[in-house]
Amino acid sequence: MSETGSLWSLTYCDETKFFRDVSDLPSDSRYVLKIALESILLAQGMDLAAGPWLKSLRGGLWEFRIGPSIKAVFSKANFRSPLPIPNTRILIRVYCTFRNRQIMLVGLFDKQRYGSGKRQAKSIENARKQLLTFETGG
Repeated sequence: MSETGSLWSLTYCDETKFFRDVSDLPSDSRYVLKIALESILLAQGMDLAAGPWLKSLRGGLWEFRIGPSIKAVFSKANFRSPLPIPNTRILIRVYCTFRNRQIMLVGLFDKQRYGSGKRQAKSIENARKQLLTFETGG
């Protein structure tokens, strides 16, 4: 999922786990996730922190906020889908960190499906642990 000419590149804390989480998303959400990562996150990186798309979770962990609708994501990405996709709500949270022009994807959470609360807090806690394990080489 890299974009030619981007100032940023994507890497994964645990690629197998990340793509397992991606495979649990509905197909429309997977498609929108790909567009958002390639056309928004890679293109704008840390500049997204100036708006609602990127939120600091402290300790170097960030939440890339995809949503609130497919139309909003496509508009932000300046993307026109060749396929008819309904303008439904979408709330995906991608946990990541930024280092040396690399965006490391740590995990994701489907907030549309599971809502906020304990389950989301647990996913953030797991992302923190996974990032710490990666950083310490454990």
